Amino acid sequence: MVCIYLDRSTSIGNDGCYFFTSLCGIITQRENFLCQKIKNLLAENEGRIYVYLKDKEAANQFMIDAENEGFTFSDGKKLTERKPSDIMAINKDNTINFVGTVGYIAYQSANKIGEEPLIKIDYSEVLQQSK
Repeated sequence: MVCIYLDRSTSIGNDGCYFFTSLCGIITQRENFLCQKIKNLLAENEGRIYVYLKDKEAANQFMIDAENEGFTFSDGKKLTERKPSDIMAINKDNTINFVGTVGYIAYQSANKIGEEPLIKIDYSEVLQQSK
């Protein structure tokens, strides 16, 4: 995906990405927060990141956004090939995984997993910030 950032007042679509080709056919690229939501979450946070997907819309958009940024499941499957859960974990190796029972309990009550801080992100808030 090639993204050009103009400004928020001229945003188009849900992801804020614009596509332009110059007259000579060269594509120009400038990455920004609006285009790389998931990778920015990794870059901005230290620790284990759990993403809360409060509804079907947020869940589907998360899977699409993460797949567009190059994330897969650890077995290499595309994210959009599986149904999302309401809590997903994102990993530094650009993989996503489902959270089991212990992960759900941790999300509700813990601030750390092992020695790492547990970062809890509501993806619907990320989507709101990108509009």
